Amino acid sequence: MEKENKITVHKLLNKYNLYTKQIGIVIYHLNIKNCNASDLVYTFTKKSGLTEEEMGKEICNLIIRCDENSNSYDSKLDEEMTRYGTKSNVFYGGHNKNIWNNGMFEDDGFGFGTEPTSIYDDYIDSDYGKKMK
Repeated sequence: MEKENKITVHKLLNKYNLYTKQIGIVIYHLNIKNCNASDLVYTFTKKSGLTEEEMGKEICNLIIRCDENSNSYDSKLDEEMTRYGTKSNVFYGGHNKNIWNNGMFEDDGFGFGTEPTSIYDDYIDSDYGKKMK
């Protein structure tokens, strides 16, 4: 039986110096940093038996197609890869809880009819005023 490759997308791209700032931004958006690289490649390309370096290049090609600033942007692929990434059990550090149902957002005016910029402006004004005294 063939040994399955369990390297994450982040480790694989780092290993072959393919992880750039722009790739990192798209990976964060897709939430695929900790996904299994071989599973990701197979899911979206149906290719298997690739070397690690080939997998890294395939992943980079997929990521570039999910970058809205790219000429080869594919909105359907972007949506599907985002769905794939958010199905992972690691979501922004494992905080994949529904904050709307856990009491963190009481009806205290934050986000409910009050513009966030007004809230921040009031906070900055009050905090700045304290420092000036």
